[in-house]
Amino acid sequence: MPTNNIVLSDRLRTVLDQIVAHPPHALLLAGPTGIGKKHIANAIAAHLLKVDIAVYPYIRTFDVNGGIDMVRDMQRFVALKIPLMEQTVSRILILEAIDRLSIEAQNALLKLLEEPPKATMIILTATSTQSVLPTIRSRVQDVAIDVPPAETYRRFLLDQGYDNTNIDAVFKISGGLPGLTKALLDSDQTHPLYKAVQEARQLLQQSTLQRLAAVDKIAKQKDQTVLVVAMLSRMAQVALEQLAASPGVDQKRLTTWQNILEAADRGEQQLRANSQTKLVLTNLMLSI
Repeated sequence: MPTNNIVLSDRLRTVLDQIVAHPPHALLLAGPTGIGKKHIANAIAAHLLKVDIAVYPYIRTFDVNGGIDMVRDMQRFVALKIPLMEQTVSRILILEAIDRLSIEAQNALLKLLEEPPKATMIILTATSTQSVLPTIRSRVQDVAIDVPPAETYRRFLLDQGYDNTNIDAVFKISGGLPGLTKALLDSDQTHPLYKAVQEARQLLQQSTLQRLAAVDKIAKQKDQTVLVVAMLSRMAQVALEQLAASPGVDQKRLTTWQNILEAADRGEQQLRANSQTKLVLTNLMLSI
């Protein structure tokens, strides 16, 4: 598979080459927020369909927020007749964040996976497979997306014209996660990950009362809320790594960041399990 615009580990490149050579009917790409799962899904689709996927009518990305209705929409989409082409795959469905799909909706999705339509491939993505039903995982090819080697990715970004100083600064936050790194380097204010980092930073600078006052506003956008909490976790991880590398240990700061990491990780798991957003956020704001 051509990877001119993607940096992959050698292991992952080998796996993806095997996938495009022998496409399964369903694929699950799993990896942390900001690692570039959507980018990889689109690259697989473009290679298999051999068309411009931006204008091709037989590829669609579905939103898990639609729940059962979204699954029915997928079923209607696969019922459409498609032109059979020379390649094995002529239609692709992409469903992001299946780990946020309710159990009921995941069960409804099983029918598509059990009776895959001809010349059709379903690509699922997930931050964690723990919330994905075993019956779904047994019917898909599970691929773990790992972080590419740091130096390889740095060279790639330098070749793309990014400044080394900026790369170093961004890596301290992103840890080399491709999706997050690119969003921060481009300062793309419309990118959900960029916005999530800015919101997470703001929360960390606020008092407990200010954070609690912001809960109602933040909770209105659950997708963005999940990203903000994930970025709080990422920032805590980076801070703890930096503290561990420093000559003297500041026990107070160490404890503070450990508490933030534990609270953010717990909050992210609860949000992905479809717990009540406002309640999860309130508990999190009190914890950090």
